[in-house]
Amino acid sequence: MKLFSQLHPAFITRLEHDAKTQARFHQVMSYVWLLTIVVTPVVFWPHSTTSLVQLLILEVSLYANFATEYGALSASQASGKSDVPPTIPLAVDA
Repeated sequence: MKLFSQLHPAFITRLEHDAKTQARFHQVMSYVWLLTIVVTPVVFWPHSTTSLVQLLILEVSLYANFATEYGALSASQASGKSDVPPTIPLAVDA
C-alpha cells in the first residue's frame, strides 16, 4: 500500500473518474502485457529447466492478463464515448 500512497492524488482521482485517463492507462498496460508475452520465452526458456508445458501455461496466463486489460480498455473508451479501441496488429488479414 505504500506505493499507492506515494502516487499523486490528482492522478489517482483522474484514474478513478476520467475515462480518457483510464483508456490511456489500459492501453499502456496492454502493450506491457504483449511485451511480456514476447520476452518471457526468450528470457526463461534457455536458462532454466522449465518444461514446455509450464512455459505454455505461463504464456496462456499472460495472454489472459492482456485480454483482460484490453477489455478494460474497450470498456473505458465506451464509457467515455471516445474512439474505438486500437487494433492490435497480431492477426494477419486474409
